Amino acid sequence: MDSLIKQVFVLLSILLLLVSSPLLLYEKSALNLFLAEHNSVLASDIFYLITQMGEGIFIVLISVVLLITHVGKATFIISSTISASLISQLIKHTLNLPRPKLYIENFESISHYCSWEIHSWLSFPSGHTTAAFSLFCAISLIYNNRKIAFICFILAVSVGLSRVYMLQH
Repeated sequence: MDSLIKQVFVLLSILLLLVSSPLLLYEKSALNLFLAEHNSVLASDIFYLITQMGEGIFIVLISVVLLITHVGKATFIISSTISASLISQLIKHTLNLPRPKLYIENFESISHYCSWEIHSWLSFPSGHTTAAFSLFCAISLIYNNRKIAFICFILAVSVGLSRVYMLQH
């Protein structure tokens, strides 16, 4: 059963890579500029909420809820997300890559819709996206259900997209 969920995540990840690979042909900031041109207050509010699923507090809340009834499941989620996040932070601080704020010309003119802090460095890998994929992959493995795995995959991808919309990556 676990292998079925792994297959769902692997297949969806491959599909995502295939669908998104044409983006590699465009300038690094093209997606940022496209999203900035098509921003709205509603989209900003929604993406801000979505990005919270990659925050530590969200993961802790999910873990606490599970801890009440399933210590093993909570431990699995906590250890998975901590491990992935530590590796992500190690890579992020080693590479120290710039965020869009530093390489998009006239950044202030496109970031007017941002009501959140926009960072300058430590762009890759996205800590929020890493944590979200780790969390939702762990949940998929725990519950071993194709529908849950698909929903978890969509939620994890949404966190990644929210980080781009928010001009952080």
